[in-house]
Amino acid sequence: MEAARISDPTLAVAAFMEQVNRGRLRELVRNPLMATILCQLHAADPAYPLPRGRFSAYQRFYELLKDRFYDCSSTGISDQLNDQLRRYGAQSITAINDLPGKILEALGHVALHQQHERASHSFGEIRASVACLRPKDMPTSRWEALIVQVLRRTGLAVINGDDLSFVHQTLGEFLAAKYAASNTKFSEEEFRRLSHKDGRYSPSYLTSYDRFLIAAWFEEDCRPPGLRDLMLHLSANYSSAAGISELIRDGIDLGKGVRDSVAETLLKMASGRNLSTTILAAENLASLDISSAVEVLSVVLKNPRITFLDRALLSKKIIEFDPLRAVDTFAELSMSRQLNIMYRDHASDYLMKLDPARAASIISEMIIERRSDVDELIVLSKKLAKMDEPLAIDILSDILDRYSWSELHRLRLLNWLSKMRSP
Repeated sequence: MEAARISDPTLAVAAFMEQVNRGRLRELVRNPLMATILCQLHAADPAYPLPRGRFSAYQRFYELLKDRFYDCSSTGISDQLNDQLRRYGAQSITAINDLPGKILEALGHVALHQQHERASHSFGEIRASVACLRPKDMPTSRWEALIVQVLRRTGLAVINGDDLSFVHQTLGEFLAAKYAASNTKFSEEEFRRLSHKDGRYSPSYLTSYDRFLIAAWFEEDCRPPGLRDLMLHLSANYSSAAGISELIRDGIDLGKGVRDSVAETLLKMASGRNLSTTILAAENLASLDISSAVEVLSVVLKNPRITFLDRALLSKKIIEFDPLRAVDTFAELSMSRQLNIMYRDHASDYLMKLDPARAASIISEMIIERRSDVDELIVLSKKLAKMDEPLAIDILSDILDRYSWSELHRLRLLNWLSKMRSP
């Protein structure tokens, strides 16, 4: 943590995890690269909120990288360039100032090239793009070695002979999208591809690269004419609505019309009979409307035919989306007589973790309702005793006094009651 200049690592980790949980970033941090990027961003500025999605995370990391390029400290690339180039006098000034930016631009061009065809000799493209910056007195071999060093210092690419590959596919997609969006010629070509106007086959769903590209168009204010209309058209398609919802979650302002159309499409998907599709649609819907997503999953949980494993998955999703609304959902499920007691008991377990006082009230009602079943009485009173032992003792004592029992059942209940009463 010393390299990251963090004085109190424990406090920093706690603050980072709080942002992850509060900002619904748990899905993102499951990706090791994204977790690393978010950690770097938090370490660089702990007071600044973490980005909400992929594009904004990569964009801030990209800006952080550029800042570190020109860091005047001994660890910065600028210091390294000064050390190796200043011997060449005035002719080195342009190289010192422009080489990092030119290399980043060249990486974007290479990345775009690799998006559409299998490109080899990519390092040759980088060399050619910065050749004009080489000081005339500097040997070519030393200049090329310096380019490799700068490329490696970026942490974005791996050099193997004359081939260049990105450390992660999504980094290449992000750089390609930024480059295409900022270049009029490539921007027009990419828009024609997405619009299916180039005569080539194009899938109806939005690829990872497509989403980066759309985000770059909107965020860098270089939108092609007709982009909003295209988004409106794609938002009505099941296969692309999910990708558009990710853009909205990332904070990309696509407009109210697109947002409403995506929500309508996802609600239709969620109303189908396929549970996997329903869960996926609800996850994407949560990017637009948390309450609707929770309602969708709550309706599914009320279905007595879904399996216990699916029930556990859905329950965790509801808690992730909105813990406050989850309390109402689990309270309702705990009291639903359409579900068997095992599923109701499962719902009350979650309720105990989220709102013990509400859980105590609900479980008290469940005990009275299930008073004819000794096994369930003992199980439920055990749960109630964890939160309010005097209340559990009072309710069980009242049930023993008011209702008739077989001798065996009475002895079991008395035995359990005496255990609760014992210190």
